Amino acid sequence: MQPQTPYIPISCQFHDYIEHYATLRRLVEIRYWEAGQRKYTKSRILSTCTENGAEYLILEVTPFRLRLDQLIAIETHELIDFQIC
Repeated sequence: MQPQTPYIPISCQFHDYIEHYATLRRLVEIRYWEAGQRKYTKSRILSTCTENGAEYLILEVTPFRLRLDQLIAIETHELIDFQIC
């Protein structure tokens, strides 16, 4: 098994969007990186969690957990457009 790369915290403002969509419980488009490939899913965000110093999205569909620093975008909100707090 390959070791995980160190977790890079994401923007506090982007966290606000995650909480917003989790509260709405509606399907959202999520783009993310997996093994160097851009991936896409549509899911409800159920919650977030922290484990071993990394933060994760908990989703309704596979993949059920996504590390936040692997996100590209949720809906039209691109992670790269936000500054880390």
